[in-house]
Formats: sequence, structure tokens, C-alpha cells
Amino acid sequence: MQASSDIAGTIIPFAKTIGPTYMAREGEGCHEPFICIKIHGRWKWQRLETLSAARWGTWASEISKTINTLGQNAVVADKQMSIEITGSTATSADSINAIWMPIDSPHEDFPNEFNVYKSHDGNRYLYCTIKLDNGVRKYQWWIGTKPNMEHRKPWGFMKQHTPTTSPFPPWQINQWDDWTLNVDGGSWHAPNTSIQVSVMDKEYILSKEKKKLDAEFDNFKKELEANVKSTLQACDTIREQHSKRVDDYRNMSRVLFNNLSKEERVKLADTSTFRTLFKKEDLCSCCLASKKTTKCIHSDCTGACETCRGDNEDAICCACGKEQILECPICQASYQPSFMNIFKCKHAVCWRCNCKAYEAKRPLKKCPMCRAEL
Repeated sequence: MQASSDIAGTIIPFAKTIGPTYMAREGEGCHEPFICIKIHGRWKWQRLETLSAARWGTWASEISKTINTLGQNAVVADKQMSIEITGSTATSADSINAIWMPIDSPHEDFPNEFNVYKSHDGNRYLYCTIKLDNGVRKYQWWIGTKPNMEHRKPWGFMKQHTPTTSPFPPWQINQWDDWTLNVDGGSWHAPNTSIQVSVMDKEYILSKEKKKLDAEFDNFKKELEANVKSTLQACDTIREQHSKRVDDYRNMSRVLFNNLSKEERVKLADTSTFRTLFKKEDLCSCCLASKKTTKCIHSDCTGACETCRGDNEDAICCACGKEQILECPICQASYQPSFMNIFKCKHAVCWRCNCKAYEAKRPLKKCPMCRAEL
């Protein structure tokens, strides 16, 4: 806004000013109030808090009008906003806990009343009553029927706990009483500290929507967790059933395999399409047990479990059926595994050659076949 004589005395935030400013600070806040005044023959915007006493006296009337207008606009804005009442636990709670909308229902005997509100269903009204107490006007909010509202009668379902000497907005009242029916007819719950009266401004609506979204998210999260848990339980059940079926098939296969002759077992493990299975898995090719298997000195051995293989490493392999004979690469004599020093590389040297090398003070440090470090 450009400073000029047409808007003399107008107060606006710094962000809305256009043109020259006086006594502005570096990095001025956008909400800092500035006033339009004439300084040294030119209309400028001056920061309100730097206004001198002399200039304040000169522009006092315009400042007062501006402040009064702002106050009236604020009151008008407050009167146009709906309110929400929550927390009543009385038998009349259905007539209290609701959203209340402002309505234009002036009363000639109550010129200073703040406002009148109507419930969302249109059956109840929130209005302010006035009564004289020792010559002092006392204001009190009530919720009642339309006839009671029209006559501003202090009678209804909820009331302001303590009357006040000024007509405050209902959301500035801290304590309320609500009416509860009982065997004796009824009584006031005074005060009911759970009752909350809130103005439905932007912050309240955003906060309410956030709570609603948070509640929906929590419900969605719980529902999702329940579905995931149910799905995992179903998967566990299916996995257990599948595992049991696999165990049954394995046991049945083991019985059938053990009923074969030794020659048929070796043939099945060594030459059939199941050869890869026996070689890669811990599956004994002798008894079909799911145990840790070991192979003999031959690289194409399908492997057998410790129970089937036994303690005699020189015996014919129960898995591949081959004799356990190794040839020493030094003396080229053939020996059984128990007379051979078998290295990590799976090559071997007979113990006689090992001892001769040690006695000659030239112990073997590398494999004679692949030169791997020993």
C-alpha cells in the first residue's frame, strides 16, 4: 500500500507497505505495524513504536479510529465463527454436545449481548441472559429451547456456572453446569469440568482434522497389523502342513530306499538322475537319512553318514562301492588311506616318504602334486 493523504493514520503490517519508510530496521519483521504519516512534507510509513510523543498527539485521533476499527472487525469475525461443545456426560448430553452456528437474533432488551447460536439440528439454542444483582448487570450463557431463547429465559439444559459482569464469548467461559435427570426429577452437575466450549477457528479445525486423521491412521495401522498377523499365521499353518507332508514323503522314501539291495542303492545314488541330489545335499546315499555326510577319497563319491560309514577308513566305501587305495607320488607305491598323509588339497604322500624327508632335514613344505603350501 502506497503512503498518501487518503490513508493518513492507517496502520498496516510492514509487509503490505509500499514506498518510503521511516525508522525501519534492517531485516524488518513482516508483521511489524507501520503508520502512514506526513514527515518533512512527504507521506511515509513509520514504525509505530518509534512514533514520538508530539507526533502521537498529532495522529491520536486517526490511531484511535484505526484501533477501534480493528477491534470491531475482530469482534465481527469472532461472532461469525461457529463453536463446538464437547464433554457433557449428562442425560441431556445429546442436546449439548454439538456444533453451534451463529444466527442473527437480536433482542431489544439485550443490546450488548455477544451472540446467539443454534445447534446443528436446529432444536436448541445457546444464548446469553441478563439479570440485575444488587444493581449490577450479570451475564450468563444458557442452552435452551427456542421460546426460552426468544425471551432470554434462564432455563434449559446447560448454563454458565458463574455469571459475569461482561458479555464474554462462550469459549472464554471455563466452567459450565449441565442438567441430569434422576429419580427426584433432576439436578445440576455443577461444575462439569469435562465440558469444553471451543471456537472453530482455523487452528481448531486443523487440530480437529489432524486428530481425526491420526485416529484413522491408527485404526488403519491396527487393521493392517491384524491382517499381517492373520496372514503370517495362515502362512505358518500352511508351512507346517507342507513341512509335515515333506517329512511323511521323506520317511516313506527312506523305507523304500532301505528295502533296496546294496547294489540297487549304489546304482540309484551313482548313476540315476538323483545323483546330483545325493552329491549336493546332506542326504546319505546308503540309508537316505538327512544327516551330515562325508565322501571317501574318490571325488565322485555320493557320500554317506557317519553311522553307515563306520570307523574303518580303509574299508570299501559304502556309498560308491570303490576300494580305498591311494598312490604315493614320491615312491609310486599304493597304500590304504590310513597309511597316507592326506593334505588339505586332497593329495597324499605315504608316511614312509614323509618320515624319510623329515629325517633328511628336508620336511615337505609343498604338495608334490599341486605345489600348495602345507
